[in-house]
Amino acid sequence: MRKVKECLPIALVFSFFSASAQVAFTPGNIVVYRVGTGAATLTNAATAVFLDEYTSSGTLVQSIAMPVAVSGSNKILTAAGTGSSEGLLNLSIDGQYVVCTGYNIAVGTSGVGGSGSTTRPRTVGLVGYNAVINTSTAFTDLSSGGPVRSAISINGTDVWACGGGATGGTGGVRYAAVGATTSTQLHSTGPTNLRAISVAAGQLYVSGNSGSPRIGSVGTGCPTTSGQTVTGLPGFPINGSPGQFVLLDLNAAVSGPDVLYVADDVNGLEKYSFVSGNWVANGIIGNSADDYRALGATVSGGTVTLYATRRGANSSTIEGGELVKFTDPFGYNGTFVGTPTVIATAVTDRTAFRGVSAVPVQVVLPISLVSFTADKMNNDVQLNWAASDARNFSHFEVERSMDGLSFSYIGQGNLRATTLGTLKYDFKDAGILHSLAPGQLLYYRLKMIDTDGHIQYSKMVKVDTEFKPGTISAYPDPFINEIFVRITALKEERVNLLMADAKGNTVSLIQKTLQPGENKLTLHPPIHLPKGVYLLRVYGNNINTTLKLVK
Repeated sequence: MRKVKECLPIALVFSFFSASAQVAFTPGNIVVYRVGTGAATLTNAATAVFLDEYTSSGTLVQSIAMPVAVSGSNKILTAAGTGSSEGLLNLSIDGQYVVCTGYNIAVGTSGVGGSGSTTRPRTVGLVGYNAVINTSTAFTDLSSGGPVRSAISINGTDVWACGGGATGGTGGVRYAAVGATTSTQLHSTGPTNLRAISVAAGQLYVSGNSGSPRIGSVGTGCPTTSGQTVTGLPGFPINGSPGQFVLLDLNAAVSGPDVLYVADDVNGLEKYSFVSGNWVANGIIGNSADDYRALGATVSGGTVTLYATRRGANSSTIEGGELVKFTDPFGYNGTFVGTPTVIATAVTDRTAFRGVSAVPVQVVLPISLVSFTADKMNNDVQLNWAASDARNFSHFEVERSMDGLSFSYIGQGNLRATTLGTLKYDFKDAGILHSLAPGQLLYYRLKMIDTDGHIQYSKMVKVDTEFKPGTISAYPDPFINEIFVRITALKEERVNLLMADAKGNTVSLIQKTLQPGENKLTLHPPIHLPKGVYLLRVYGNNINTTLKLVK
């Protein structure tokens, strides 16, 4: 951990950390979205943004400066100096990125919060557990005429974002892949002046301080298409001014999230529990003078530790003067009482704390994916994959996409065999090719889930639905104990599959009958075959192809 002499003025401390080389985040710490360098009073102009890493007790570890100039694919990420509701932070659902928002506009540009997004695009930033910054996403159709406020990602490849302004046009919750410049509006009615976005138990939620509902779910799951409906949380007030919120599952006897914490800039920090089908209040800490905006949480057992930003006694006009910490040990439907502890303060009116979150951490799943293939089989797509080193692993989920960007769940993988420590799975996307136009591409990926709920995604595999007679391929390469051969035939035909070593000695020879369409054959070379290069010749009346394989 870097240390700074206590006698340094706080503005110089910020400057020192901003200039230092960034390093990977330390698990257990928190990260805060800070606006301003401390050198000048904050205004409505575009201002430099930093992600400050703190220990849980409030010791500054490092500051990561967000880009103030375009560099390669990375865009600028600045914030309005007096934009009190901007700069919320979220952890990606896989826990490996912290996600923030800002503007692709140079420092010093005035009036960015109410500007048009066409000329001043809204930037979404992802910062990995290793402190690597990705600001390649800048939307020209998000929160135009209002501030951009919040964004979240599942795995660092897609984002959902929201901001101020009317729900129509560029308002509402919007979705796109990382690196995009335009996005899909998910809903056209519902709450306006949106503030925070979140995902809990696989469901997308949003909050707003005008319109109804104040907090609600968006469609089903994490939708990526338009026409969604925002459904309010049952029993939650339809007034108030909620900002960021946290949904937690603390009671195993209640299905889904059952405890809700809300940072409300009018009421204070609020707690609710899901009891008999409704969200009931458990108490409020603070009041309107605190002006709570951002909220993050960590959970250990049944104890919840909250981190929040508020106006603070040291701030005369700028919200976000204090970072506070509060521990709630009472869990589900327990009374919410106590006094938060201030663990860090901003420079009066020259810097401001906005969002707060636990730091991202590297998640290593207790399983290793060895291979993953997808093959056409008449009107079906057959997926096969192999994995090893499985410990505390839960299951695989299969997802399909038509464009390689938006994926949907289609089922769970089936464990079909185990061989020498390798687990072999399969899944059939039955009938999918029947209704597709020739040449339509399909994309598949695996969602790997461990027993703790951590997730990771495999690489994508692509399937071309166009029929190409005579196509022959073999995999995996290199192979271990078996070889899959895919052959596209125009008609029924008897073929030979001869495998030989590099000297031309025959290793195996089998005959198979091909059926019209896609055929997938499995070869089992001798189990003690030495490592090296082998040739596979496939020949018949209309086929004569030789492939090279490596063991």
